[in-house]
Amino acid sequence: MGTQRLIVNSKKELRDVIKETIRETIKEEFFKIRLELTPEISEKEMTEIKERYKAPDKNIVHSEQIEI
Repeated sequence: MGTQRLIVNSKKELRDVIKETIRETIKEEFFKIRLELTPEISEKEMTEIKERYKAPDKNIVHSEQIEI
């Protein structure tokens, strides 16, 4: 939705706009929390992971871009 202006003709439309805005906001905030809670690893740990699991699979399962 962003900062665009909307003309709402009924209570239902207003309710739907508010619900969607709240959904988007909650989704963004949960993503920020997940990023903050994701632990960082050392170079040694990363080397061990690469040795254990070899190269990652090149098939993309899910991709999402966000602005931070």
